[in-house]
Amino acid sequence: MSAQLREWRWPSLLVAAFILQVAIAWNTRFTQPDWAGVPPVPSMASARIMSGGDGETFFRMQGFGMQNLGDEGGRMHPLYTYDMARVARWLRLIDQFSPASDYMPFLAGYLYSYVQKVELLRPLIDYLADVSDRRPATGWRWGVVGSYLAKHRLNDVNLALDLSYRLAALPNQDPLVPVWLRQMPAYALADVGKKEAARDVMAAIIESSKDMQPMETWGMKEFLRRLDEKTEDTGRTPEEK
Repeated sequence: MSAQLREWRWPSLLVAAFILQVAIAWNTRFTQPDWAGVPPVPSMASARIMSGGDGETFFRMQGFGMQNLGDEGGRMHPLYTYDMARVARWLRLIDQFSPASDYMPFLAGYLYSYVQKVELLRPLIDYLADVSDRRPATGWRWGVVGSYLAKHRLNDVNLALDLSYRLAALPNQDPLVPVWLRQMPAYALADVGKKEAARDVMAAIIESSKDMQPMETWGMKEFLRRLDEKTEDTGRTPEEK
C-alpha cells in the first residue's frame, strides 16, 4: 500500500498544483496592475550608487524607462496624468550621465510635450531652455523647440519672448550657432505688438552683421518691409481701407 502511495504522490501533487494555478488565474482574471505614477526622483548621489559606476549603461537603461514610462503591464496612461514637474527632474538627472546626448531633450520636446493639458508644459520648457544655455553649440535647437511650445502650444507669447532673448544671447561665434537665433526677439516682439522694438532689433542685426549671406539679409529686410506694411495698415481708418 505504501508503495502505491509513493507511486501516486508526485502526480497527485502536480494535479493539485495545476488546479490551484487555474483557481488563482480564474479569480484574478479581471485584476489589472495599478500604476503608481511617476516615481520619486533620487538624489544625484543615490543615482551614482544605482549606476554601479557605469554611467552610460545607467543613462541608457533609465532613458528607455522614461521612454516607456506608464506603458507597462499592457496598459497605457494619458500624459496629463503624469507629474510633469517630476518628469522634468528625472530628465535633468539622467541627462547628467551623458550631457552631450540629445536623448533626454528629445523625450521632452517630442514625447512628453504632447501632453493634453498644456499648462503642464512649463517644467519641460524650462528644461529645454536650460539645455540650450548649457551647450549652445549643439543644444540651441532645444531652446528653439521650447520657444515654439511656449508660443504655439502654451499660447504664452511673453514666455516665448523671454526664451527668444535667451537664444539671442547665446555665444554666436561658434559656426554651429545660426545667426537667425539673434533674429528671434524681433519676431517675438512683433507677436506681442511691439513693432518698433522689433524693427530696432532687426535693423541692428543688419547693421552689425556684415558677413551674412545675401539671402539672409534679404529675409531680414523683407521682414522689415512687411512690418512697415502692417503698421501702415493698422493706422488707416475703415474709410481709407
